[in-house]
Amino acid sequence: MIDATLAALWEVDALPLELGIALTVASGGRAETRVTIEPRHVNTHGICHGGLIFTLADTCFGFAAHSSGAERAVTQAANISYISPAKVGEVLTARAAVISRAGRTGIIDVTVTAGDGRTVALLRGQARFLPG
Repeated sequence: MIDATLAALWEVDALPLELGIALTVASGGRAETRVTIEPRHVNTHGICHGGLIFTLADTCFGFAAHSSGAERAVTQAANISYISPAKVGEVLTARAAVISRAGRTGIIDVTVTAGDGRTVALLRGQARFLPG
């Protein structure tokens, strides 16, 4: 489920759309994004570029943050660990959840998995909620 306000935000988020990322869930402090790895997404080693994985996770992070309340949210800090490489044709799914919220700061965890269930990357980020 995607809230109508968040669906409108998604339509103007150009980079994820250009990369082929899809938003499948954004509600109640949770989000899910997906991408199928294409030849244009691989690095010089023939595996999925870390930048695509980070963008998939960061996009999911942002929509989880936005879905947790009425405020706008931005990524204040994020740390990603790459666990397993991914290859062309695989579908990566990022799932994010707000795990802590205090005032204008939130902590959000994102897990990126491949279709076979293995963990590809883990991201923990800090969101800053903006007034207005």
